[in-house]
Amino acid sequence: MKTTLEIPDTLAREVKTFAARRGVSMRMFVTQALADKLEAETQHAPRKPWVGVFDGLTGGKLLRDELHRLDRTVEEAFEQVDPADWR
Repeated sequence: MKTTLEIPDTLAREVKTFAARRGVSMRMFVTQALADKLEAETQHAPRKPWVGVFDGLTGGKLLRDELHRLDRTVEEAFEQVDPADWR
């Protein structure tokens, strides 16, 4: 998307110079800077109360244990299925 931003002249010159020294366009530099800022702000955003409930399942031992439990449950259920029922 194209948009127009008003940036103070001194800052615009600094950004243009900084980007050029790194071999990228001003557009690419500003795009990456905005993406980095959003990521940093998102990481420090206040957490919603319900998020803590699911944190334990997002990784680590609890998630692995739960996945193994589900796998066993599914395997046990399919062992009880009569192949004739699938015809």
